[in-house]
Amino acid sequence: MYALMLNNVRAIYKDVCKNAQGQDEWINNIRCLQPTDLSVLHKYFNTLTVLGDFVVKNVKADDVVPWACCAWFTTFESVEASMHAMCDSRTGPATATYFMSLVRAVTSDAVDIACGKFSSRDLCNFHFKSGMKVLDSLPVPQLNYSVVVPLVGMIKLLDSKLTSDGEAAYA
Repeated sequence: MYALMLNNVRAIYKDVCKNAQGQDEWINNIRCLQPTDLSVLHKYFNTLTVLGDFVVKNVKADDVVPWACCAWFTTFESVEASMHAMCDSRTGPATATYFMSLVRAVTSDAVDIACGKFSSRDLCNFHFKSGMKVLDSLPVPQLNYSVVVPLVGMIKLLDSKLTSDGEAAYA
């Protein structure tokens, strides 16, 4: 799944950075974001990192998918709402839609494969109420490392052998 996401990043890079139409579209949309807005977006990356850390440190390998997917959609949908709040009045709703489509383009293959019935915050609230209460109540301290750290931990959990009690034992 990680390879799918990296491949999608490469394709977006080509579309956005290597072709004139993609460059123009990027420039037209990036105008929405002000320097102060970056702290809002950093907050969401931090939130996703904190939620990912929680999953890696507290969830058994068999339970990673609902926890990770619901953490993702909780954060994704918050980012989407914030992008609309920041950009709709400045450049129109198409800007938030553009940026969120880039995020979807990177993550959709992996998320579609993995998440199934946990593919939105509403579905997580329906199928995973107790987990959502935990995710929603977690404190979010500022971390000094990337979301990649817990992502690698989740990949290791998903790629692990399980012991008889469901705990991960790395191959």
